[in-house]
Amino acid sequence: DLAEKNGIPVLEIDAYSKALGKFDLVADSSGSKEGLQSAIRSIRSYGKITSSAIFWTNSLEIPFLEMYDKGVNLNIGRVNSYEWIPEILKRIE
Repeated sequence: DLAEKNGIPVLEIDAYSKALGKFDLVADSSGSKEGLQSAIRSIRSYGKITSSAIFWTNSLEIPFLEMYDKGVNLNIGRVNSYEWIPEILKRIE
């Protein structure tokens, strides 16, 4: 709700498709191969994807060529929420 109130389009889904649109920024927290691939296919050229999910494998297929052709930036990893919580709370207030 807060993102939408600030003019940021939000799309919540309950099923994955190949592409859900074309966005500049996609946040994935699915923790699934299908979710990450859908995020990658839903990004505009030179967009950014961030995934804070834990993928319990070292053998996840990532379509590097597709990402390279589009100039996509992918960030995977845990978020530093402890450091950012005070700043985020200030902005929400």
